[in-house]
Amino acid sequence: MRSHRLRATGPVVRHVPRGHAYVDALVGAEPAHLHPADPPVPGAPAGQWWPHPALTPRWVADHAHEIDVLHVHFGFEHLGVDDVRHLVASLRAHDIRLVLTVHDLVDPHGTGERYGRVLGELVGSADALTTLTPGAAAEVERRFGRRPQVISHPPLVPAGVLPARRTGSPFVVGLHLKSLRANVAALPVLDACADAVADLDDAQLRVHLHEDVTRPDHPRHDPEVLRRLARARADGADVRVHAPLDDAQLWRDLAQTSLAVLPYTDGTHSGWLEMCHDLGTRVLAPDLGFYAQQRPVLTYRHDDLTASVERSVREAHARWARGEPAPGGDARVLAAELESARAAHRQVYLGVVEDRVVRGA
Repeated sequence: MRSHRLRATGPVVRHVPRGHAYVDALVGAEPAHLHPADPPVPGAPAGQWWPHPALTPRWVADHAHEIDVLHVHFGFEHLGVDDVRHLVASLRAHDIRLVLTVHDLVDPHGTGERYGRVLGELVGSADALTTLTPGAAAEVERRFGRRPQVISHPPLVPAGVLPARRTGSPFVVGLHLKSLRANVAALPVLDACADAVADLDDAQLRVHLHEDVTRPDHPRHDPEVLRRLARARADGADVRVHAPLDDAQLWRDLAQTSLAVLPYTDGTHSGWLEMCHDLGTRVLAPDLGFYAQQRPVLTYRHDDLTASVERSVREAHARWARGEPAPGGDARVLAAELESARAAHRQVYLGVVEDRVVRGA
């Protein structure tokens, strides 16, 4: 085994990507040289980390002296199985450890079965394997024969910037459609939420859409969604079309939301759900993936969408009317959870560098 750099302060970890809220939370105030920034992507705008250069054998060979651990989180859906094998071979040749966190068991960008094959190759090759919930760990073991260590999702909203919670009427049901990603069921969930809100006198539906999808040349442009939003606005919904919100704007909006609805057709875990929990905003999520294990949520079913959304919206409204706080939003608890997640990751990195991780455990 080679002599790893910077043992006194810890292993140098190349996150893929570094520029992500999940990684920001894990890194915190740790020295920047231990978690270097994403390298620039040739031909891409500043700040774009994908496709990540560190997922290529050439980059690994050129920068092997700089890092001890490659920790993959997101951004590998463009790879094939052979690409992963070549990457792993380069990591092995240069004695760099591979850590994988299984955030998504299905690709939210819709690449289908290929994603599963690539994920399986990464799972089988990783020196250490983590995920966020016991259910996801069991599913990884069932599909790929290895059980990850469970490290709960770290809080994403810094305790020092938690915005004030909204009080008083109306009861706001929030639906962020963003840029109509492949796993967003925009029309059916929008219709179900509109129907549920219409039955409540002191409730309002608030819908957000990114302005890029209003352009006809955008790959996710959907004229029917735009027509339905115009009708919702005419019926009294607060429809907001805008550029992507920055963190402060997003946190403020979610803190002013009584019930945040996740409009997903599939998925495993959710950073959006985590932000809502941090802010003390109640969440309505589909009964799929492991959202309900990640944090307490109300649920709906896609095979009974209208009725199940209405039941959950009514339940959330009743709790709101009673003044019952949503789970989360406690700065002291969140701070303890964040430190626990950071400490667990530090142990993972030390373990793989010092060869203390038992493969396949």
